Amino acid sequence: MNTSTPYPAALPILLEHLGRPYPDRVRESIARALAVRDAKFGWEALTQLYRQEEAGTDAKDGLAVALAAASDDKVVDEVIALARDAGHGESRLLLLRGLARSKAPQARSALEQFSDDPVLGQEARRLTKQRRPKR
Repeated sequence: MNTSTPYPAALPILLEHLGRPYPDRVRESIARALAVRDAKFGWEALTQLYRQEEAGTDAKDGLAVALAAASDDKVVDEVIALARDAGHGESRLLLLRGLARSKAPQARSALEQFSDDPVLGQEARRLTKQRRPKR
């Protein structure tokens, strides 16, 4: 983490440790270390851990960051569904970064729909504005 040097060999080890019962802040750090595109191999495990994690924890936020970074257009519908689920709390804000990076039309549409959400609205509007083509 915090390096420009890729560490693909470490990612499976980090993913394995993410499921262990470490303190919340340690799990958050592990999840954030997985916030790279190369972690998309672990998409299923990351989404399962995200769904199971209690809302409001630092680990939940770290998992959301990892999911946003690992997401691509193949899983954009799943990211949208996770962001729509209010049971995930404010960590959903962090998922919006994955939608903003997506080229899928449903990602843009979801960001526009989220602009009226009391939790996601401000960030969705900011990201939608950033995505507009410059003239």
